Amino acid sequence: MDMSKIVTFTNITDEDFSHPYNGQAYFVAKREVRMFPFELADHLATHLARKILLSQDKPVSVRDDVTGGVGAPIWSEEAVLQLKAKILGEVETQVVAAPKTDDEILRDKVQELNQVTDTPETPQTLMTKVDVIKALKAQGKPVDVRKTKSELLAQLNS
Repeated sequence: MDMSKIVTFTNITDEDFSHPYNGQAYFVAKREVRMFPFELADHLATHLARKILLSQDKPVSVRDDVTGGVGAPIWSEEAVLQLKAKILGEVETQVVAAPKTDDEILRDKVQELNQVTDTPETPQTLMTKVDVIKALKAQGKPVDVRKTKSELLAQLNS
């Protein structure tokens, strides 16, 4: 489906409308306007137009022996197209990025995982708690080993 062509779809009836497309049901409330990809909107508009034409059909009491039917066709392509023109708005083109392949996604993930950050870590964040204790002792500051690494770092920087 071409996702770059977008169109407004208006349910021009006073009844809610629902119809499936590729196994997925799409619902549009009465008089509601929604945006859809053109292919989907066109499909839904065709079925809404036919539903409208079916609701306007009157029972026929005379059987046509030539065609075997009981009257005129319920809808014509012309009637469906006229209703679709009322249901569908102007087609708009939207820039859509091409979906990435699995290889591209994997390549991006590997690059992200191995990317060097712009803000290098300070040596203190690379220090272990033992390193901080040694640095405090080297400065002759009192050390309470029950404190957390963060607390000891704060003491070291004070």
